[in-house]
Amino acid sequence: MEEQNDFYHQIGQILVDEMEKENIEWTKIVFEYEVSENYCSYGGIYTNGKNEEFRLEDLEIPYMIGDVIMGLYEYTKENNFTPYNRAAFTLESNGHFNMDFKWNQALQDEWDNA
Repeated sequence: MEEQNDFYHQIGQILVDEMEKENIEWTKIVFEYEVSENYCSYGGIYTNGKNEEFRLEDLEIPYMIGDVIMGLYEYTKENNFTPYNRAAFTLESNGHFNMDFKWNQALQDEWDNA
């Protein structure tokens, strides 16, 4: 059974692999996503050594990252985490990372009324 940190590692590895594949020197990645039981979307930014920001959407992030997001979402539900529908995974080139989970009621209402 996968643990919480396994999901974090997988997300980070997918993002770093994409940066290496594209030969991008980066200092920080902020990967943001929205998720529910039936929906997942993602995007974000990365910063280079000149402190310039670029959109992650301009890269070809492998679709399997969606499977990891959904796996983490299911894991958090099964383990009684506080409900969330938005998250941000921040990774710095020195290896530091942070995971921030948020609940957005307006977003949930939009999905419920769709």
